[in-house]
Amino acid sequence: MNLLKDMFWKDDLGANEKLLFHGAKTEIDGEIDIHKGRKNNDLGQGFYIGESYKQAISFVSGFGNSSVYYIRFDDRDLKCKRYEVNQE
Repeated sequence: MNLLKDMFWKDDLGANEKLLFHGAKTEIDGEIDIHKGRKNNDLGQGFYIGESYKQAISFVSGFGNSSVYYIRFDDRDLKCKRYEVNQE
């Protein structure tokens, strides 16, 4: 069922739109604040999101009040840094 949701959401995207997912152990109330995250995360404090719905679910599936949020945005004016992930 979750794979179908992911597929339908991605099929509905516009040409420049991206879809990212965030798994949360509790409800997000209000605006996203990168300073509310834990400071001891691998890449530091922040609001972590990824391209995989399945991965977001895996981070929070054992928690009773968890949720997975999706963020849909247009990336035409986005400035970003891309990193290659590998075993090294």
